[in-house]
Amino acid sequence: MAEAVHAMSDEYAVTLADVVLRRVPVALGACWSAECGRMASKRVGSAVGWDERQTFAAWEVFEAEREAFLRKPAATGA
Repeated sequence: MAEAVHAMSDEYAVTLADVVLRRVPVALGACWSAECGRMASKRVGSAVGWDERQTFAAWEVFEAEREAFLRKPAATGA
């Protein structure tokens, strides 16, 4: 949490995805789950002063970005 809050307050991280995918890449671990994402959004949101709506929106955007980040590229025919 300290690293996530530091990234948001001192390193210009703006989104939850920026923090947990790029700055503190815990969301790339094999044991990461949707529950981990919800918990991370609540903890980071609380630490940086997001309200419930902002926290939920950040979680939704994060989940979509994480899914896209992990999606394997489509095979191309040569």
